[in-house]
Amino acid sequence: MTNNTLGKNIARFREQAGLSQSELGRRLSVSSQAVSRWEHGGLPDTALLPKIAMELGCSLDALFSLSVSSPDNTEDLLSQELQRTPPDQRLKQTIRYAWHMMKMNGALAEDTVESFFTVASSCEDADRNIGAGGKSSTTKCSFTFNEGLMLSSVASDFKYILLMQEPEDGFASIMKDIGSYQKLFGLFSRAHRLEVFLLGFSLPQGRLFTRDYVCEQLRISPELAQEILDELCDYRMLGCHSIQVFGKCTEAYVCHEIPMFIPFLYFAGAMMREGKTYYMSAALRTDPLLRSTLVSDPNAPSWEPVSSKQQPSHSAYTLAGKGK
Repeated sequence: MTNNTLGKNIARFREQAGLSQSELGRRLSVSSQAVSRWEHGGLPDTALLPKIAMELGCSLDALFSLSVSSPDNTEDLLSQELQRTPPDQRLKQTIRYAWHMMKMNGALAEDTVESFFTVASSCEDADRNIGAGGKSSTTKCSFTFNEGLMLSSVASDFKYILLMQEPEDGFASIMKDIGSYQKLFGLFSRAHRLEVFLLGFSLPQGRLFTRDYVCEQLRISPELAQEILDELCDYRMLGCHSIQVFGKCTEAYVCHEIPMFIPFLYFAGAMMREGKTYYMSAALRTDPLLRSTLVSDPNAPSWEPVSSKQQPSHSAYTLAGKGK
C-alpha cells in the first residue's frame, strides 16, 4: 500500500466524520498542516496511527485498506471496534459513535449533509461554559423528529447522548398522571426530604445509614429525621432493613439503585434557565411533543404511599460512619 493510499483514506474517513483538517489536528494535538501533509502522501508517526483510526471512527485495517471482507451487519462492526478499544475508553467511544449517528440523522433530515455536519462538528469538545469572545458555547444539541427525540451535550468536560424513540401511542402513554408528578414534586419540596434522599446517593452503593447518621449530617432532630425516613420508605424511595449493631437491633436505610435520578436532577436543572441559553437545534418534528394529556392508566397502580419497610433476617452490613 502506498502512502498516497493511506492519505486518501485519512481524507475520506475525515470527511465522512464531518471533521475539518484543523479539527482533526486539534484532536490529535498536531497542526492542520500536518494533517494536510498526510493526506497528500506524507506518513504520520506510527505511534499516532491507532489514535487517528479512533478519531476517524474506523479500524486500522480500514485505514490501510487491508479489510478483505465486511461484517454481515453494523452491529458486528461496532462490536469489533469496541473490542479493539481499551476498556477505559469504551464509553467515550460509544458516545462518539452515538453522536455521529445523531448528526447524520439531522443532516439527512435537513438534506444538507455537508453544511449540517460542519455546524454540528464546530461545537464538539468546546468549553461548555465559555466560548469564543467569552460567550457560552453551543455544546447542547436538541433534535426532534416525529419518531422521537435526541438530546446531547458534546462539551469537552461533559458528554451525554439521549436517544428516545416515541411509542406508537405517544410519549404521554409512558408517563404517570399529573397527580403522581405533583406528589413527587410535593414530596421533595418539603423541608429536608430531598437532602435525606441525596444523602444516600453520597455513600458507596449499597451502604446503609441510620437515623442517627441523618441527624448528625443534617443537624435535625431525631423526630424529624424519623418522620422523613418513614415517608421516603412509604413512597419506596428508600429501603429499610432491621439489622444487628453491637448486639442491638436497629433500623438502617439504603437508597434503591435508581441511576436515572442523576439525569433527572440534571435535566431539571437545565430547565432553570439563567440568562441566555444556546442550543444547536434541529426542530424537524411537526407533531406536538405530547399528543395527548397525561391520564392514569386504569390497569396501572397509581403512585401512593404504602408501608413497604423490609424486615429481612438480621444481617451484618457496613454502616455509614462505621468501619471502612
